[in-house]
Amino acid sequence: MAETHKCSTDTVHYTWHKEHEPILTIDSGDTVVFKQEKYRIINLIFTQRQKRFRNLIGIMFILFLVQFTSMVRNQEIPWL
Repeated sequence: MAETHKCSTDTVHYTWHKEHEPILTIDSGDTVVFKQEKYRIINLIFTQRQKRFRNLIGIMFILFLVQFTSMVRNQEIPWL
């Protein structure tokens, strides 16, 4: 007898790999119902861009500190 299966949005992965466990098993004639949530993919892309931006800001700040420390040691800053 044919069954109807529902795929939960709680079990989501963003990579395709043979090591992932199957979330359901179906037989011929079964129906699968998916709930599509587009915001998750957009949110993932936005989150990755935010992380890259934070990393870039962190690197720029470290480079600034290195340059500033060098200038202080060489007494190249007139207001100190």
